[in-house]
Amino acid sequence: MLVDTKLSTKLSYGAAVGNAITQAGIERQFAALDQIQGLLANYHVAQIVVCATQVFRVAGNGPELAAEIARRYGWKVEIIDGRTEAELSYKAAATG
Repeated sequence: MLVDTKLSTKLSYGAAVGNAITQAGIERQFAALDQIQGLLANYHVAQIVVCATQVFRVAGNGPELAAEIARRYGWKVEIIDGRTEAELSYKAAATG
């Protein structure tokens, strides 16, 4: 079974200021991840991979946030490069 969901946390809002993800953005991110973790509890999931995108690449605290997500949830977090992000975005848009 495939469950497709999306939660927008607007993580990049304010990230350009001081080149860091804001505390408010981090809190929104964890609230969304808590919701996803709750959703996943209803399914047998063999593996979870989190793809972290552009804001994680450019914000000074992006790698630290990725590490905290991995620590807190036990999920593998991969900060993907721009080309991979573009390819995945295209595939998502093309499949509706």
